[in-house]
Amino acid sequence: MTKKRIPWDQYFMMQSVLLASRSTCNRLSVGATIVRDRRIIAGGYNGSVSGDVHCIDEGCYLVDGHCFGRFTQK
Repeated sequence: MTKKRIPWDQYFMMQSVLLASRSTCNRLSVGATIVRDRRIIAGGYNGSVSGDVHCIDEGCYLVDGHCFGRFTQK
């Protein structure tokens, strides 16, 4: 009995879905996977920049319906 493997595009899309689960945005969770020659080069997700408060904790800062995250004043 041979086990059927999932196609490469489905595998990489599943990586992006997993990355999206780390998003810190209440409005939209997005994950991205950059692939070259069937190798993952980079991956990421949307949210506040490192070191700033997260929208899931403090709420979104909206201007004309667009989220600008929560920027801390330093």
